[in-house]
Amino acid sequence: MSRCSALCTYESVGIRCNYIGAVLSPPLFLINTIFMLQFKNLNNVSDKLRDSIPTMADEVVFQMLNGHPNNDMDRDARDKEPMLYGKTQIPTYAKIKDPFANEGRGAIVEIGVPMRTENGQVLSYRPFLAGEGDGKFAGKFSLVKGKISDEELYEIFWLLNENESNPHRDKSIAPMFRIVNHKDQNQKTRNEVAILRDALDDLKGLTEKDVIEFAASQNWTETNPDELTAKVNEFGKSFPDKYLAIRKDPETKVKANIKKAFSQGKLDYDPVTGVVSMNGNELLKVNQEEKKDHLGVVAKWVNVAQNGKSVYDGIVKQLE
Repeated sequence: MSRCSALCTYESVGIRCNYIGAVLSPPLFLINTIFMLQFKNLNNVSDKLRDSIPTMADEVVFQMLNGHPNNDMDRDARDKEPMLYGKTQIPTYAKIKDPFANEGRGAIVEIGVPMRTENGQVLSYRPFLAGEGDGKFAGKFSLVKGKISDEELYEIFWLLNENESNPHRDKSIAPMFRIVNHKDQNQKTRNEVAILRDALDDLKGLTEKDVIEFAASQNWTETNPDELTAKVNEFGKSFPDKYLAIRKDPETKVKANIKKAFSQGKLDYDPVTGVVSMNGNELLKVNQEEKKDHLGVVAKWVNVAQNGKSVYDGIVKQLE
């Protein structure tokens, strides 16, 4: 025996409950949850997969992933709506893999939200058009807890391969939407703000020497101090996490000194052959795929080569 938690009507299975708190005995093809209806060949998912569906929040927001950039000539229009979304039919029937079925061996099962049934057979499925009723679809829609029809959809939408948030989805299928986790998003925003604040604080304390070292480690070619400072500031604001990682990386100073050694002729680098040499003697050879970061390759060589540290220390003593 189970007790309804909301006003509900199970017309598809011949059961009607017209008032809150009514007691009913579900037929055998109803699974434990009161919302996902189970038939002979439908919604026969394992208990473990069903239990993996997160408890539904009061409102679950879905973000569509099929938007395309707004190429409106009006900049204000683009800023207001950077992405445009078309109203999209989301499947309410699908075949998915239940990884927990058959004692963990897995099985293909059919899931769906029935609309019409007859003699225990599903004749049709409820349609769902994301954006239906919206004058202009902004790419988000929501399902509300306590509304039986929404709760049925929530369970099926969670299990769809098209749900990017589903950890058990078939990743060969392009995701159509994801479920917005406001708690995680808020924490992510707080983390990003903290990182940006740390980067800005670090930028405020940079000396000219720090700027030159940072720029050299990135193999930037600008030489004007004001131009370099502006570029470092912009980099720090745009990529604060990467900026802080570079500032904390002990290889940054090594890369800067190596860049300086190349500039002053203490080291030679042939971009064609990838050979790094000193006084005509080959020290190492940079592979083709690593040539874009030859400073990083030489810096790693300093740390791992038997004579790397001694060669580097000797070069640093010669730098002007």
